[in-house]
Amino acid sequence: MEMFDFIVLYRILLRKLWLLILIPLLAAVVTYFLTSGIPNRYKSTAQLTTGFTTNDQITITNEGSSIRDAGVKFNNLIETMKSELVLSLVSYQLMLHDLTDPSPFRKFDPKAHRSLSAEEIQESIAICKNKLEKMELLSSFDPKERRLLDLFTSYGYSNWQMLADLAITRVKDTDYIKIQFVSEDPILSAFVVNSLSQEYIRFDNDIKSSRSGQSVTFFESLAKEKKKILDDKTQLLNSYKSTNNVINSSVETTSRISQISSYELARTEAVSKIQAIRLSIANTQRRLASLDKEQGTSNSNSKILQIKSKIEELTKIYNDGGSTDATLHKTITDLRYDLQVEMDRLANVEGNVGQSQTSVRLDLEAKKNQYELELEIAEANLSSINSTLGALNNSVSGIANKEVTISVLSSELENATKEYNEALDRFNTEKNKALIASSPIRLVISGQPNGYPEPSKRWLLIGFSSAASFALCVLSIVGIELIDLKLKNPVQFRKFVSIGLAGSINLINAKKLNLDFLFNNPVKSKELEAFKHFLRKLRFEVEATQARTFLVTSTKNGEGKTFVILCLAYSLSLVKKKVLIIDTNFKHNSLTQELLVRTADQKKLDSGVFIRGLIGSANPNHEMSEEDFVASIISATNHKGINIIGNSEGDSSPSEIFAGRDFGKMMAELSLNYDYIFLEGSSLNNYSDTKELVEYVDKVIPVFSASSVIKQLDRESISYLKSLNGKLMGAVLNGIEMKELKI
Repeated sequence: MEMFDFIVLYRILLRKLWLLILIPLLAAVVTYFLTSGIPNRYKSTAQLTTGFTTNDQITITNEGSSIRDAGVKFNNLIETMKSELVLSLVSYQLMLHDLTDPSPFRKFDPKAHRSLSAEEIQESIAICKNKLEKMELLSSFDPKERRLLDLFTSYGYSNWQMLADLAITRVKDTDYIKIQFVSEDPILSAFVVNSLSQEYIRFDNDIKSSRSGQSVTFFESLAKEKKKILDDKTQLLNSYKSTNNVINSSVETTSRISQISSYELARTEAVSKIQAIRLSIANTQRRLASLDKEQGTSNSNSKILQIKSKIEELTKIYNDGGSTDATLHKTITDLRYDLQVEMDRLANVEGNVGQSQTSVRLDLEAKKNQYELELEIAEANLSSINSTLGALNNSVSGIANKEVTISVLSSELENATKEYNEALDRFNTEKNKALIASSPIRLVISGQPNGYPEPSKRWLLIGFSSAASFALCVLSIVGIELIDLKLKNPVQFRKFVSIGLAGSINLINAKKLNLDFLFNNPVKSKELEAFKHFLRKLRFEVEATQARTFLVTSTKNGEGKTFVILCLAYSLSLVKKKVLIIDTNFKHNSLTQELLVRTADQKKLDSGVFIRGLIGSANPNHEMSEEDFVASIISATNHKGINIIGNSEGDSSPSEIFAGRDFGKMMAELSLNYDYIFLEGSSLNNYSDTKELVEYVDKVIPVFSASSVIKQLDRESISYLKSLNGKLMGAVLNGIEMKELKI
């Protein structure tokens, strides 16, 4: 919204200032009397310490509390105190007090609830005590409890009723909770805050005790379960050891490994002994064989000679070759070894020649038999050692498998022991917690009856009602103005009609208007004075156009065309201008009726006049000249300098009436004798008369009433007026109220 619009709205509100003052004042007066009977209200305050941000309590664990956790606890506490259950506990206390105490806080209202019999009162007391002890809510499905709920409501003790007067807040950045209650009785207020504090502490203790008991029961059950698992694992391990004769697997395994090492050593010695015996047998067999080869001594000598000859030959070749042939050197070395062997054999043969071959043979065979017996014994011993080693190895392998099984069972036993110890520790912790489980919340400041009532909100209500009524008035006035589509002032006209405004005329009583008196005598009326001012401005605009012929029209009937033409013509006559008014509104000849002086020979525009062209002629064949014809239809008015050509009202259009005459030529001739000529056209929305007359004038002046609303037909007519280009002078807004001219 533009700044101009804000100024307009401000002026509209300023114009309605009396309404903006009167209505809020009336609202304030009404509120004053309505609030005169408001009773005094008394506030009582109690204060609790929560322990949420301190470490004053005895603790079993090292659990800490963050600022966020403390905030959550405070919120939970406040919401629990406002809960239906906790407030119902206070309701029970209040009802028990009023039913049993000779000085009840509130009197029984028979209009709100029927009277209770003595039996019903005792029954209600019993129900309240039972529910209070068990900390339970009343049920609306039980007829007796439903009756008690209704009784609470009649007394104003229902939880939802108390909640409206209850305030529970945390004292900022502290460990304290503040509880406030407001009522008509200071003692009642103190009773409520103290009872609420005590009942919440009792409720919190009950919850914590219940939770602690559940925790102890749960962890006790868990510890028993873990103990059973531990016993089962222990029994399984012991049973396995007993079944497999495993006393100490690690010692037994070490012993068996030691035995295996001893037998391995014995087996090595046995194998070595067998090999030695076999060599002895082989040696004996060779000696026996040498006895059979004594005849082969000469052959041995011959072979020795051959080897020596070969050695000498190869040595000579080796020496001649520079002693560098490694292959030849190796061959010589091998021949020398063979020579030594042959020589040893020959020596053995020659040493035994002197002995008796028979005795030697017998001795050798005896040794051989001895050696073979020792070999059998040694092989039997080796077989025994191998058998024992196999048994020992199998035994060690079985022990290893048992050790794996025992290791698995031992690991499971260790885990079971660990889980049992953890469960036992948690059980002991929860049991210790249960021993000290109690609410950390304490009542540090009890609520006291307040001897002074709370400041009354009466003046606040009065101020609020005044402000609300003022705002409602402003919104109503602005709303009405925004939805008002009337062309009531130049601002509205420019908003809804995009045609330039040539002038405005304020609203006056036209029936009592006397133009001669108005312009020739001083007036005290602001409306009439403004009317003269606006009329002179419009006259100036007409004169500034330098045009002489004007067509005054409108989009619909009743916009004030006739009034504007009369006033404008009179204003021009005051400055010695000759003005001719041609009433071309053949549908409503208001100008003719207003200005034409009725005489016997009065002539008016109609189709008959133009067709005959003869006015007052005795000879019907004698055609009247154009000058005589024009002169014959002009009539004087009661205003000096203003003449009129009237018309006979009918349904004909200007084209039909002007048929047979050159109306354009007629207008040109009239312009020679008059300074200004004004024509009135019928409404554009209903007739085509204005469109037929446009060609005969220099300017077109549309008139709009300030009480009109622009509709679709008006928009089409306005669109036509815009299409006139240079012939459209500007509109006249007629009938503006004086209050709208102040905007």
